[in-house]
Amino acid sequence: MRNPHDRPESAKIVQAVIVLSRTLGVQTVAEGVQTERDAAAVRHLGCGLAKGGLFGRPMPAGQVATLARAGLAGSAQQAPDTASRVRRAHAEPA
Repeated sequence: MRNPHDRPESAKIVQAVIVLSRTLGVQTVAEGVQTERDAAAVRHLGCGLAKGGLFGRPMPAGQVATLARAGLAGSAQQAPDTASRVRRAHAEPA
């Protein structure tokens, strides 16, 4: 996902993929969400799941396992807003 908010053709492609995935009964995850604006754009287009730098940076596998076991509660040490960003990204589109 690259700048769907700045490039209308990108938004149309993202929206077409979302519609296609719903038609096929598969879940879509927007990849490459780097900013709150990106997250808002994919939510607006109807995609409720996202991943990218906004939600966390690459980390060693051991840290991922620890974070998963902590249910994102431990994310405050890695990135204070990670848990709230994840919750917002998974919220239903407005």
